[in-house]
Amino acid sequence: MQIVRLVMMIAAVAGVIYALEYMEQHLNDNITTENVAAACYCSRSTLEKLFRYVNHMSIREYLVRRRLTRAARDIMSEPDSGEKEYADSLVEKIRSGNHGYGKEKL
Repeated sequence: MQIVRLVMMIAAVAGVIYALEYMEQHLNDNITTENVAAACYCSRSTLEKLFRYVNHMSIREYLVRRRLTRAARDIMSEPDSGEKEYADSLVEKIRSGNHGYGKEKL
């Protein structure tokens, strides 16, 4: 019985790893939890529970944090332009929807 439980836990963790890979590959897209669940061949509710159990955060929280981290790195990697001007341009990109940082449909 414990072997079956162990196999199920390994499969669950593998599913979450695949979900993370999928989200990284599609970080610029409007990702929905349903899209991620379909890519992992499981239900939305199952994926949400597994993801929260393993990562201690929701899929939405993960995507928001990941996109903010990427935006911060983008800002820091542009030393030639003034930080304020570059930050303003990123804010404008986010508002217009031509960015890949936010506005996910979760």
